Amino acid sequence: MPEVSVILVNWNANRYLVNCIRSLLGDATSPDIEIILVDNGSTDGGPDSVEELFPSVKVIRNGENFGFAKANNIGIRASSGRYVCLVNTDVEVKEGCLRDLVEYMDADLKIGVTGPQLLNGDGSIQMTCGRYPTRRSLLIDALALQPVFPNAASKMFWEWGHDSTRRVPMVCGAFFMVRREAMDQVGLLDEGFFFYGEECDWCKRFWEAGWEVAFYTGSQAYHFQAGSSTMSPIRFEVEFERSRLYYWRKHYGLLGRAYSFSVIMLHHTLRFLGRSVGLVAFPQRRKEMKLKFRASAACLGYLFGVWRPA
Repeated sequence: MPEVSVILVNWNANRYLVNCIRSLLGDATSPDIEIILVDNGSTDGGPDSVEELFPSVKVIRNGENFGFAKANNIGIRASSGRYVCLVNTDVEVKEGCLRDLVEYMDADLKIGVTGPQLLNGDGSIQMTCGRYPTRRSLLIDALALQPVFPNAASKMFWEWGHDSTRRVPMVCGAFFMVRREAMDQVGLLDEGFFFYGEECDWCKRFWEAGWEVAFYTGSQAYHFQAGSSTMSPIRFEVEFERSRLYYWRKHYGLLGRAYSFSVIMLHHTLRFLGRSVGLVAFPQRRKEMKLKFRASAACLGYLFGVWRPA
């Protein structure tokens, strides 16, 4: 039985996938690991490249894009490690990353989930831990009042430099390690989330079941933030809003869903109007403004029930 099962979900990210796996397999300090690639119907040859270059990696091919949560669950069910690591394809681990996470979790049996310190390509620290969304934070974001209420506006801990180990409400879904014993109690990812929001929901469920979520600076990896969502930004903008509505309905009932729907509608109405003006007022930024305008229009179309992501 491997110590760690690493689950990679891929959708047309071949340009990062090979480097991700190479970093995992190239770490001589790593514990015994198995790598399971779950491919969501890619058309860029990624699964073929992996089978050719890394025969030890188990490849599971889905015929279509099942989304992040469902694909990870498929990989988890096929895994056997004492710990399960969900890793984005645009991540490259530093030496000792998995070993240090295992040692940290072995030393504290209360922890169910741990996220390592993630770095940008230039070595600067990413902000990857956050709070659960609140009615106040949702409204502040919709009204673009972040400069007035910087800490309350965002679910991320921008006021903390992510330079110390601590317990946190949630860690970023780009990379985290889960104790199998805890996962067996809490359950798998909620497949009602297609993409976005599933890690917030999962971490909340771990805390509610008596397990703790930690951020550990003794383990590091690079996260290039250039995965699948960058290839279809409008689709994923809509998926983000769909996930937000699902989260509020799940945890706060029909009233929570109604409140979030109203505020998210306000958010995109204001953005749609502002970006309409921006298309005319800032011709030098027309390409950027056009993409943002289309994203706002798509989100409003989804909220009004006249458009659904494919």
